[in-house]
Amino acid sequence: MGVSLSAVVLFTTLLLGHFAHSQYDGRENRMASGTDVGPGEAPYQASVRLIEADRHLGSGAILNVRFVISQASFIYKLMRQMPNRALYSLARVRVGQSGLKSQANDQFRPIQSCTFHPEFDFELAQNDVALLKTSSPIELNPLVQPIALYRGPIADGSVVRYTDWGADMGNVGGPLVIVEDGTPQLVGVMTYVYRACNSTVPAGFERMWDHYGWITTSSKINYKYTDLEQTCRVVRNVASQLQTKKKALRRRRAAREVN
Repeated sequence: MGVSLSAVVLFTTLLLGHFAHSQYDGRENRMASGTDVGPGEAPYQASVRLIEADRHLGSGAILNVRFVISQASFIYKLMRQMPNRALYSLARVRVGQSGLKSQANDQFRPIQSCTFHPEFDFELAQNDVALLKTSSPIELNPLVQPIALYRGPIADGSVVRYTDWGADMGNVGGPLVIVEDGTPQLVGVMTYVYRACNSTVPAGFERMWDHYGWITTSSKINYKYTDLEQTCRVVRNVASQLQTKKKALRRRRAAREVN
């Protein structure tokens, strides 16, 4: 039986340090379960995988066609365990999937490089966030889309959504998302879950707005997603207008020559 991507709705109550702690409004059913996510419902979701055996290591979120954001610690541990291996040969990201088993719409991209937050502290689990640059661009489609960053603190009591393949898979790095005006925006990345699949203990998230400047600079992207089809239409319209003006200019020149 395959493992499906699941979503859990959370209610925020307190932001302490760099972790977003969540309350569940008295619900007993917490991170231990959720609702299955269908194809395209979380198109920003990424799986970071060990190339050998194609094993899931953690989750991430697509920022643009070259960068995925995730937790730093599990990448750091992988690199420390295999210091003589290039990250490119160790791990890759997979996007376009809602299950952990390979699917027809999957895209695989080796990780070209990893940029840790400059103040990342593995021992203290501080600033536990990293940017993973893919070896080649990710192809965007209805099942694969970037997510914008939420630029400021979220209000107490905000409803947020977390997606991953289950905490009992040892999952970290998954995106915590708030939806405003129908648009999902990234507010956090999971950095720890204490006692996987235990519904009575908290999970922690690195909050993104503290790192907005660093993320923007390091990934060199504009978080306002560009509609490429609309851009092409504008370019074609401008080209058509220029062509019309050129034809009119030629007609005027021809008329002057006749006169």
